[in-house]
Amino acid sequence: SSAASDVYKRQDQKVTANDIVYLLGGATLDGFFPKVLTDALDGFSLNGVETIFDTQQKTVTYFTTGVSVTNGWPIAPKVSLKPGLQLGLTLVNPTDKANRVTIGSLAATFDIAGVAIPILAGATATSDGSTWTLGLQPGKTVTLPSFSDLLELAGGTEFMATLPAGLSDIPKIEIDTLSVAFEPAKKELTQLSFALQTASSWPVIENYFTIQQFQIAFDITDLTDPTKRLILGDLYAVFLVGSVALMCEIQKTAEKPDWTITAGLAPGTVLNLTQVAAKLFEDKVTLPDDVPQISFDVLSITVVPEKKSFDFKAGSNSPWKLIGDKLVIDKIGVAFARTQTGTDSTITGQVASTLTICGVDLTLKASLNDTKNSGWQFSGSTGTQPIPIGTLIKELAGIFGDVPLPSVLTGLSVYNLAVDFNTTSKDFTFHCVLKDTALPHLTVDVDIIITHKTKTEYQTEFKGTALYKTDTKEMEFVLDFVEVVADKDKASTTIATYKAVSPPTLSELVQAVSKGLGFESALPGALNIDAALTELKLQLVKTDKDPLKIEAAGVFELTFGPGDVWELYLSYT
Repeated sequence: SSAASDVYKRQDQKVTANDIVYLLGGATLDGFFPKVLTDALDGFSLNGVETIFDTQQKTVTYFTTGVSVTNGWPIAPKVSLKPGLQLGLTLVNPTDKANRVTIGSLAATFDIAGVAIPILAGATATSDGSTWTLGLQPGKTVTLPSFSDLLELAGGTEFMATLPAGLSDIPKIEIDTLSVAFEPAKKELTQLSFALQTASSWPVIENYFTIQQFQIAFDITDLTDPTKRLILGDLYAVFLVGSVALMCEIQKTAEKPDWTITAGLAPGTVLNLTQVAAKLFEDKVTLPDDVPQISFDVLSITVVPEKKSFDFKAGSNSPWKLIGDKLVIDKIGVAFARTQTGTDSTITGQVASTLTICGVDLTLKASLNDTKNSGWQFSGSTGTQPIPIGTLIKELAGIFGDVPLPSVLTGLSVYNLAVDFNTTSKDFTFHCVLKDTALPHLTVDVDIIITHKTKTEYQTEFKGTALYKTDTKEMEFVLDFVEVVADKDKASTTIATYKAVSPPTLSELVQAVSKGLGFESALPGALNIDAALTELKLQLVKTDKDPLKIEAAGVFELTFGPGDVWELYLSYT
């Protein structure tokens, strides 16, 4: 055009702002750029002009020109563009006032910690107003000495104090993308967005939990208002346990603004318990010597940097053969927590697993810290559908060898089953709550104590208590089970020793016992005496050849007057 020819007719002629306004059909520079910038622009030089127009319609749909200026631009206290700005001025639909879009772009550099950052700044002006941003030029990457150099754009000391300790000190960050929103008239930055990566590390918990190889993408909003300022986005990193890399993540949302770090296994990777102990137990927890190689395929770590707390949970399907193939626990889980106060730390946790007995799954737990007899002491219990005691004994015999059942327990059923055992000593105690539907008032608690003697030999002992409880009285007996073999005739003897806080009278005892044993109709009337029971023992003997024999002996105290105390001895066979 003639106007363009006039501007370009002499290369050494100085271009003025009025010349550019003329080229833009009367549009002034502050329609493209903030007035605070256009007022300071000086030393214009046109770099080129491009336009799209329709000769038939005599309309221009697109017009752009590039201009160089000699001065710089102090956008905000922490961002000052260097002299030599490159301006881009574009009009879309310049002749259509309703759809006209005015676009200004600015190429420049500014310094962060002495590093030149090549940026593009742009503004889009519409009828609703204008938006200004500056960002890293496409295809460019920049390495800063420290993460703090970038974060300083978002705030000062008070902002840094809100970040987890050590995060802002991560060195040598490589910025892939950078975007800063700002208000030129107020000389304020309003939003900071960036994506970066670094191979450097962050010691979240000094000498314990250090993550590295970061990828971070954050949006920091409301930079001018600390009460509203938010950091949103994701942080990804790696935590090495031995040679296994755990994938770490921080997801910051408006609903979850804290800095909690979660970590887990990458798909297809496993981590074994030995590696966990070497890296994370700090010699505060010792693994039992006979623990097999337990490989975790499910793992979760949660770290709260502010509290320096560390929580670990992991699960494994690795089997643990306690007694060959006869007794196996599986689905092993380990959970522990590390807490720190000052420079002191503690680790507490537990091991969990499952043991199946008679088709019933017992959920087991053991303290990670308590290695009694150099082994873990597991315990677990469960309520169950009635299991005949003979069925349980048969299964235990298949594991431990001969487990002789006291004859007096024959016919009872297990309503609750529990177990305690040590993984190293291989000593077991099975706790059974036994009942008989024919004796609804009777509950027998029995411990089956199985002690490991040699590699293949176990010794069995039974101990227990019996509780006879009605609506009016409660009678408890301590049970001793004795088995004697003489002349090839095995005898099973159970001695029940009575104890009670509120003892029954003689008449109450006789009525209760005789009713339970089925001979209440034959009781002599002379026994209807309100004598207080002081001592009672029952002996139940069963031999292979003979029926059950019951002997009972009791001592009752009778008082006829002051100081006149008699004792009544009663026996029954």
